[in-house]
Amino acid sequence: MNETGSRKVMEPIFETIAELGNRGSRIIAGTDSPIVPYGFGLILEIEQLSEAGLGPSLAIRSATQLAAEALGAEDDLGTVEAGKIADLVLVKGDPTQNIKDLRRTEVVIVNGRVVTIPRLLNQP
Repeated sequence: MNETGSRKVMEPIFETIAELGNRGSRIIAGTDSPIVPYGFGLILEIEQLSEAGLGPSLAIRSATQLAAEALGAEDDLGTVEAGKIADLVLVKGDPTQNIKDLRRTEVVIVNGRVVTIPRLLNQP
């Protein structure tokens, strides 16, 4: 299926997401892993939520802050603050301006240790 065909299939879903967002619903990002490779599936989900009308910032929050709140874990997770648990992904660019910059991962820090991209790609 080409990009136009894919967009046509997704359009009703995007319209629903936009309407829910406009009504103030809390939309949380999820994944289809392992159907879509780990990590990349979440990036695709965030990109699609942005494209559906949430915009880049809210789409990113749907996978971080809002997800932590939905789990009742906002005291420990979801934002970068002193005293919270944080794994970090550093990207080249500014995904709040261009959501596709999420694909430009340069460094990943897990439990305080830098993890290489090849290692991440080879682990579930």
